Amino acid sequence: MPANDYEFDLYRLNIRDDSSLFASNNNRIRSDESIKQILSAASTHEFDHERRERTRRYIWFFRDYVESSSSTARGDALYLVFGRSTPEHIGKILTDDGVAEGVSTSFPPPAIDSVIVFDLKRHLVAVQHNSEMMLSKTWLKSFHQILAKASHNLGYTSTLTIEPVPSNHDILRAFHSFDKLTQLKVHLLIPNPDITRPIKRLFEELRTGGIRDYVQDMKNPNGLNKAEGELPHASASMAQAGYKRGDVTMRGVIDGESVKKVTGNRPASAIVPEVKDYVRGMRDIAKTKEGKEITTKILAVIDTIETNERDSDEM
Repeated sequence: MPANDYEFDLYRLNIRDDSSLFASNNNRIRSDESIKQILSAASTHEFDHERRERTRRYIWFFRDYVESSSSTARGDALYLVFGRSTPEHIGKILTDDGVAEGVSTSFPPPAIDSVIVFDLKRHLVAVQHNSEMMLSKTWLKSFHQILAKASHNLGYTSTLTIEPVPSNHDILRAFHSFDKLTQLKVHLLIPNPDITRPIKRLFEELRTGGIRDYVQDMKNPNGLNKAEGELPHASASMAQAGYKRGDVTMRGVIDGESVKKVTGNRPASAIVPEVKDYVRGMRDIAKTKEGKEITTKILAVIDTIETNERDSDEM
């Protein structure tokens, strides 16, 4: 991949409400302005998240909150830098007398980072891929902890989370691969602005019922109805769009064999050619024609991924 390409993984921005009986409805996150407020606050050092491991102390952080519009009517995007610094390392250190075990400190500490783009119109999130930073799920836990801390500090009884928009139609491919699907287990979160035809009826039922968080474990030894418009297909489609929490588990029969599939946590990915340097400098160019054109390019690629994923609903 050329050095100046912006490579990203695609996630869905979800809102998770506090389940406490005493949480005020007046303080729920329900608007894009609230989302902007939280992300802007999270990008200050006040909400940095410290994490200690066996030989290192890490600081996870957000910085450089920037708002940018596209050069079309497509919508706005927010840019943030998310990363990890290493102020302390325990191990072999060099002293005047030789090499000894000790603590090495650095100031300013070295850091690795990723530029995150939030698509406000569709509540989709492009996370620049950084293999060094994303070796484990620690980055995602820290990401969520910072957002939760900022949300609660601002008085909200909700927080923001991101969930993978599964790649290659993973969930629906698994769903359709069963000759007989006997179990579908999924934790759904009510969609925000992005409603597709296969999930519209389920969305309306959830909204009418006042349901925002829905755990399903559907079972039938004779096989679930997989037809479009029925609950199993609508649930799988909603999870495919990223409106979920965690994995999706399916059991059933394929070619006469009993099969279990767990899927949904590998995000779709894409590349926007020759824009990485511009994305990293977005703070300086966000309001310019050039900055708006870069935003338009990124949002267009996000739309391409989502269009491909939506096509899987017709499988």
